[in-house]
Amino acid sequence: MSPRVADLLAGVGGLLTYPDAQYGRHLEALAAEAAALDLEAGAELAGFAAFVTATPVTGLQEAFTQTFDLNPVCALEVGWQLFGEEYERGAFLVHARQLLREHGIDERGELPDHLSSMLALLPRLPGAHAHQVAAGALVPAVAKMAAAIEASTSPFRPLVRSVVRLLALAAPRP
Repeated sequence: MSPRVADLLAGVGGLLTYPDAQYGRHLEALAAEAAALDLEAGAELAGFAAFVTATPVTGLQEAFTQTFDLNPVCALEVGWQLFGEEYERGAFLVHARQLLREHGIDERGELPDHLSSMLALLPRLPGAHAHQVAAGALVPAVAKMAAAIEASTSPFRPLVRSVVRLLALAAPRP
């Protein structure tokens, strides 16, 4: 996996956290960087940037909660997307927590399989391991989220679409 793509995914992953007053402050730069790698991903992020700029933080928070917290099919927990409540999710959580600790990533009050944390992990892993995590866990989990969010009117759809496109660069299908 290219370090540039891994760093970009980590940056975009920061947008998959509950919005605060600083939310989206690097979004235009992320959109430009994404556009240099994938025009559609850049366009999606630019569209999302327009929404963020035009929306007060309380509106961002409400939309985030409606999209990701109150809608289980769009939950940001990778293990949930992959395994639901099956036993395998517990093992996935343990492994995710171990990786986050080994690489100095704070869980920020979320479960260790939170998509923002898993994306932050990518640039810290060796290339082959980052590719394995992206291809084996993140691509299928985000694909499920993307399918669910497309059926909604959520303003976070462009953000999720950009993650899908960037993950395709990180872990292209054979």
